Formats: sequence, C-alpha cells, structure tokens
Amino acid sequence: MFTRQIFETLPIALIALSILLMALVHTPLALFAGCAMILLNCVVLYRRYIELGTDPDVLDYVPASSESA
Repeated sequence: MFTRQIFETLPIALIALSILLMALVHTPLALFAGCAMILLNCVVLYRRYIELGTDPDVLDYVPASSESA
C-alpha cells in the first residue's frame, strides 16, 4: 500500500501538525479535526509497520534450524 519511504515520516509530521492545530486554534472544529487527523495518521503508521513486518526483504530474518546444537 505505502511503498514509498515518505510514508514512514509524513504521518509523524502530520500528527505534530494536528497537535499544533488543536493547541493554537481553540474551536471545537479544530479539536475534532485534530483528533481525526491523529487517528488517521496512527492508522497509516500501523498499516505501514504491519506491511513492513510481513515483507521478507525488509526483515533480516534467518530461520533457525530445527536442530539444537
């Protein structure tokens, strides 16, 4: 889904931006929009990390042998 590297850092910047929005604009709409942006960006980060966790090229996983020495 999010194969470009920008999707590893962009959601973090957008979370910071939404916190600033909620802190500097004191309206209920800004609070709702900021919370929604934080939630959306957490979902984006979660999906990106799940995608990375299932990609064998990203993991330096070497299966352990079934024999114990």
